[in-house]
Amino acid sequence: MGAILISLAPILSAEATDPIDGLVARLSSTHGLWLNGIIPHVPLPETATIGQVMEQVFKTTSLDDDGKILNFSILEIRQVYIDNISPIVSTAVLVRTNVGERIVILRYEGKKLGWWNRIYHIDRH
Repeated sequence: MGAILISLAPILSAEATDPIDGLVARLSSTHGLWLNGIIPHVPLPETATIGQVMEQVFKTTSLDDDGKILNFSILEIRQVYIDNISPIVSTAVLVRTNVGERIVILRYEGKKLGWWNRIYHIDRH
């Protein structure tokens, strides 16, 4: 009888190894549905730094279960394409906060609207 080998090594999701890549893959798989819902904007100019935008995002947003983000540190900033349907480049910002790590997707949408943003919880399981 031949031996059957079974790997007991844990299977890691893309988010567990690279949270930004994992989130981009998950959002891309929705074929644009991830854009639905409330669209928060931060009224800052295009010249605002990512830190300034993030500060305003967290001042104006309360997370349903976790409450308010009171402090944060930026761990990584990366340009990403979410969904091959749209050629729009977004900025993914990985942050450590008082309520855990989050990824914020940002996109400047012009003088009238400012910075579109959405906060995502990181699933490392």
